[in-house]
Amino acid sequence: MIEVIEIIKLFSNETRARILFLLSNSELCNCDIENILNIKQSNISKHLSKHLKQAEFLKLVNKRKNSY
Repeated sequence: MIEVIEIIKLFSNETRARILFLLSNSELCNCDIENILNIKQSNISKHLSKHLKQAEFLKLVNKRKNSY
């Protein structure tokens, strides 16, 4: 039951939900997400690393200067 609650918390944040929707359709780097959603890169990184990666919803791949 706790896992379900944690998943609901992840999707309850509009920014995280929008990021997940974008990533469900294609592989994007932080800069792509920043341009599409018009959100600061630092905010995107926080959501990606702190919340989504910790919850094992994402696997981040670093290629050169970008994270995918």
